[in-house]
Amino acid sequence: MVVKSAIKNIQSVINHINILIDQKAYQEMTSDICQLFLYAKQSHDPEALTAAHFYLGYQEYELNHYESSIHALQIAIEVSETHQLEDYIIRSHNMMGALYAKQSDYYSSLEHYLRVFYICKDHPKSKYKASIFNNLGSLFYELQDYEFALDYYEQAYSVCMIDLNQAENSKPIILLNIIETLTCMEKYDEVMRRYQEDEAMLLE
Repeated sequence: MVVKSAIKNIQSVINHINILIDQKAYQEMTSDICQLFLYAKQSHDPEALTAAHFYLGYQEYELNHYESSIHALQIAIEVSETHQLEDYIIRSHNMMGALYAKQSDYYSSLEHYLRVFYICKDHPKSKYKASIFNNLGSLFYELQDYEFALDYYEQAYSVCMIDLNQAENSKPIILLNIIETLTCMEKYDEVMRRYQEDEAMLLE
């Protein structure tokens, strides 16, 4: 009964953290993250420990504290891989990829993104496929390799269109990335075609 109560409490804390993330209230995550660490210590639950480090890494990333973010995410990756917590393996590597890309360490970023890519490839129903394709597109966009960037953006968009398991609000973001990349490639006719076909989605 105590274990079930703890699991319920952990999930409610995570749900509240995700609400704060949607509100971009990153500073306010601290109390909830401390609760996760407390639950993890009391229950010796590897998933709670992984969640605590993942969300700490997320918070530190958004607050531009990159070194502490890397440290927290490395622990999240280590614990999640040891206990085969696939959801957190994917999310932690994905966050590390974004973190290294933000610091222009594209080799390290690609290493983490590709780890997620191959996990998603082995699990076709993964809800993170669109996200990782989009992130790979953004990485190659930063490298000004627009052909590769466009290919990954298009794959991300296709996944969103056929798989309802993907995040609905990611479609407009990916479409904007496609249009921006086409603009950089000076494919203006294609830009207009895509904009006209998907205007309603862009205005959401």
